[in-house]
Amino acid sequence: MVITLGTTILFMLSEGNGVEYIYKQFQINYKKLLVGV
Repeated sequence: MVITLGTTILFMLSEGNGVEYIYKQFQINYKKLLVGV
């Protein structure tokens, strides 16, 4: 799952999407991972 997140972030960065959006999505997913554990 972490690998998928990393790949998605790298892909979005290469596509030139907003870094703020990526950061927010990462925070949300990271919190979900913490809750899941």
